[in-house]
Amino acid sequence: MAVNLKEKYHWLVLAACCGLAISSIGICCNSLGVFYTPVSEALGVGRGDFALHATISQLAAGLCCPLAVALLRRCSLKLVLAAGIVLASLSTGLMALADHIAWFYVLGALRGVGCALYGLTPLMVVLGNWFQKKHGMAVGIAMCCSGLGGAVFTPIFQQLLLTVGWRTAFLVMAAFIAVLALPGALSVLCLKPSRKGLLPYGAVAASVQEEAVESGLSEKKNAGKSGFLSPAFPISILFALLCACITGLGQHFPGYAEHAGIGAAVGALMVSASMVGNIVSKLILGVLSDAIGPFRSCSLMTLINCGALLALSLLPVRGSLLPLVCAFFYGTIYSVAAVGVPLVVRFVFGPERYDAVYGVVAVFTSCGGALGLSVIGYLYDFFGGYGIAIGGCAVLGAVNVALLLVLALLRKREQAAGPEERSGKISVQAAEELS
Repeated sequence: MAVNLKEKYHWLVLAACCGLAISSIGICCNSLGVFYTPVSEALGVGRGDFALHATISQLAAGLCCPLAVALLRRCSLKLVLAAGIVLASLSTGLMALADHIAWFYVLGALRGVGCALYGLTPLMVVLGNWFQKKHGMAVGIAMCCSGLGGAVFTPIFQQLLLTVGWRTAFLVMAAFIAVLALPGALSVLCLKPSRKGLLPYGAVAASVQEEAVESGLSEKKNAGKSGFLSPAFPISILFALLCACITGLGQHFPGYAEHAGIGAAVGALMVSASMVGNIVSKLILGVLSDAIGPFRSCSLMTLINCGALLALSLLPVRGSLLPLVCAFFYGTIYSVAAVGVPLVVRFVFGPERYDAVYGVVAVFTSCGGALGLSVIGYLYDFFGGYGIAIGGCAVLGAVNVALLLVLALLRKREQAAGPEERSGKISVQAAEELS
């Protein structure tokens, strides 16, 4: 019975992480698209101008990722998470009082800092500490919840915009941010399972985990330098950057639907459909990655996304069925950006170099998402439509498939070089096999 209770606690940690993902990504990032049109019209600014506040928010979140890691090493996990949740919730609530676009830029930056303190990077650190086996599945489930948050809350906020206005909708959003994240952060989450007298899920023996932890801490500097000098490092950054840029298109679906003459309500449903595709594809990507590897699975999801973008760009929009289907398959790009990128980085650089390398790649992931949001908005303002932006995203997807091929070739070359020519210590997986 004691063993079962201990095993169940790992899943409580995962459930709490799901709450953080819904709050920090599902609401703060994935549900903002429905606000673009009403807020920009109310303030008398372009959609690109208002989308820039989301760009600033994501840039702040990305640039503060190293800060989040540093604070986790020096402060209580609960304190860091609580500070981030309160900051994100408070800054979002204050947007209800903003009467100038400049205030949205300031509050967006504060929200981004808050999301950095309790969002993607802390999630990856916590899940990495708690799950030795089924780590990919745990990450996939948590990231699925970010899509679930977007799918559920986007139509809710759209309805609030129609009934009570955007100012009240921001207050409701702020409340949801706090309610979904704070309970689990304060009651369940702990940075390391050893503080609860537990081992990571799937750990064979304490000595194996201790070796993995010591390797990650003592060799982090050398392993990180080795990873940074690898030709795969800039390619991984570019891959993550372009994936994240494409995800910015989804938040413009309400504007696309209005421009296409099918109505903002259909646009909100398109966002929800893309979030459903987000959820489904993340689960599928995790399973496929275990079966055929991260390169093939990410390439498949990227090609599906390209096909959906080409259909949306070239086929005539009639009714609401085609846009919803295209939006659903477009959602596969979220699985590549959120689940595929860390899986690819971990596979290319190995567990011993993963933390150092992914910590930098995550910055560019956030920067790419931020860049995509505003660039697509400005492309609409300049060209008077979304056709150029949609076609450009399809081109970026094709480039990403080529980058995955290059990373796969570099990985094969490193494997062929022999263990004496590779940097880093023995991996955790190898330690498990030897034990």
